[in-house]
Amino acid sequence: MVRTKLDNRIRVIVENGVAKGHRSMFVVVGDKGRDQ
Repeated sequence: MVRTKLDNRIRVIVENGVAKGHRSMFVVVGDKGRDQ
């Protein structure tokens, strides 16, 4: 399994959600996302 570098936006979304007490959700799409 090759680890892909995560976009910095994901970390920002999670940190903002924790700071404001919100739930944050993001969908992780891999290189083969079309096959799913």
